[in-house]
Amino acid sequence: MHNITKLFDLIFYGLFPKTCVHCDSLLKEGEEILCFKCQFTIISYPFSWGISDENYITNKLHFRMPLKKAASFFVFENTSAVQSLIHNLKYKGNQNIGKWITDFYLDHDKQPFFEDLDVMIPVPLHSKRYKERGYNQVDVLCNSIANVTKIKYDTSAVRRVKYTTSQTKKTREQRLKSMEEVFAIPTQESIIDKNILIVDDVLTTGATLESLGNTLLENGAKSISILTIAVKM
Repeated sequence: MHNITKLFDLIFYGLFPKTCVHCDSLLKEGEEILCFKCQFTIISYPFSWGISDENYITNKLHFRMPLKKAASFFVFENTSAVQSLIHNLKYKGNQNIGKWITDFYLDHDKQPFFEDLDVMIPVPLHSKRYKERGYNQVDVLCNSIANVTKIKYDTSAVRRVKYTTSQTKKTREQRLKSMEEVFAIPTQESIIDKNILIVDDVLTTGATLESLGNTLLENGAKSISILTIAVKM
C-alpha cells in the first residue's frame, strides 16, 4: 500500500509539480511552500513574543487601544516572499500556508506568549466576503496555533456586520472611517472578563484591529492582545 501511495505521489507531482509561491521555482526535497532561497529572505519581526518597550505594534496602537501584548511572525515588505505567502493564503486558496507558518515559526520559545490568554479570535470576514472566498484565511492559521498551544479558538464570538471594500489602497483616515461600527458581539458571555488574542494577517494602519479590539473591550473583554502574520513597519 505504501508503494502504491508513493507511486501515486510521483505521478501526481510529475504532472502537477510543486513550485515556490514566491519565485515559482520547482521545490526540491525538504522544501515546502517556499524554496529555501526565498525562505532565507524572510525578515522575522524582531520585537515579538516578549515584553519590550521597542515593540512597534504596541507603540503604534498605544493611544488608540490598550494592549496586553502583541506579536507578529514577519515584517511585511512589498514584492517580498512574505507578501507572496499572504497573497497565496488570502486569494489563491493555499490554506496549507497557515499550518506551514506554525510548523516552521512557532517554536518552543514563542509558546509562553499564549499561556495567560483565554481565547483566540480571528478577525472575521463579512458573510458576503466569506461566500466569495469560501474560507477565512486567518481561520487556518488559528486552527494550527490552537493545535500547538491548546488555547481556545472561537470563530463565533464576533460577527462582521458591515461590508467593507479592500483596505489596501486606502489612506489611514479612510481606513479608520470605513472601520466604524464594523463588528458586533452576538453574546457577551463568550468574551466577558476574558484575555483575548485577536489574530489577523497583516497589520498596516491598525484600523481593523483597533475597531475590533475596542468593540471587544466595550462588551466586557478583560484585555486584548494581538498576533499577526506580518506587520508593515
